[in-house]
Order: sequence, then C-alpha cells, then structure tokens
Amino acid sequence: GGFERFALEPLPVESVVTVGYNVTAPTVERLPTCNSLARLPDGPPPGHAIVRIKAFSVNYADVTIRWGLYESAIKYVGYPICPGFDLAGVVERVGPGASVQEGDTVVGITFFGAYSERVLVPCHQLFAVPKGMSIAQAAALPSVSGTALHALALAGLWPSLPASRNRAVLVHSAAGGGGRKLVQMA
Repeated sequence: GGFERFALEPLPVESVVTVGYNVTAPTVERLPTCNSLARLPDGPPPGHAIVRIKAFSVNYADVTIRWGLYESAIKYVGYPICPGFDLAGVVERVGPGASVQEGDTVVGITFFGAYSERVLVPCHQLFAVPKGMSIAQAAALPSVSGTALHALALAGLWPSLPASRNRAVLVHSAAGGGGRKLVQMA
C-alpha cells in the first residue's frame, strides 16, 4: 500500500459523488470500478446531502491511509480510496427529509471521501459552520474534537464533571491536533 496507489481522478459527471463507507442507503449505486464513488442520477437519498467541499483537514489517519496501513480503509472500502474525514463546504443538493438546506455552509465528518470535490454525507453528520469561523478553521475541528471528547469520556470527565473539585489531567503527546484539542477542552 502507499502513495503509488493514489491518482487525481476528476469526477466524470455531475451525478457522480464520493461516498464514505458510512453511507448505506440502498439507492446509492456505487461504481463497480471504485467503491468510493457512486452515481446518483435521482439525487441524494433520504436524510443525505451532497456537499461541495471548500476545505478539508489532513489528520494522522489520512496519512496512514496513504501508507496503506489503516485497517478499516482496507476492510470496508479497499483501493482505490478517497481519503479524508473532515470537511467544510456548501450544501449542493439534499434528499427528502434532510435537516440541512441547499446553500447552507456546513462542517461535517465522513468515513473517507473528504479529499474530493463533492461528497455524499448523512445529514446527522453535518453542522452549521459557527459564526465568526472560517470554512478552513471549521474543517479542522471534527476528528480532533471527537477524539478529544472520547478521551475525556473515557476519563469520566465528559459529558459531566465528577463531583470532586480537585482534578488533574495529564495529556501525553499534546503536539498533534487531538492532543492540542484535548488540552484546550480539559
């Protein structure tokens, strides 16, 4: 596995989008040549949106995907794969019952596919970009924030603090995105 497996592939037509393995709607027709692409001639399925990506972040997991070492990338998608978890952009099309609207500026997370022009995302994984935050800043938040919250939950510090007022948190390896976000949250 590794870099030699990657190539720039323009999306062939407007009805083709990148999809992550978290998209399981039966109406999504994945292309036989690439499990990361799907043809949506009738638009997004219910509860999903197509986002035109304006920014994405690069996480350590994306690097391990490029190295060919990320186990769930191999298991659930295979190669060729479009890496990327965190995204920010503009909602281009929505399916029935979507909780976002066309034209909304959103930040979200997908299980692979954010390094693309357009990606299909379940709406429960999309949120409005906070006021005062740029699209690029918003794209840097999802994975590292989720990882930091998970660590705090494992330590019993989230979603509510323990009754004790005296608490200390030791964060090892706070030089990366997840560690830096954990320091901010703790």
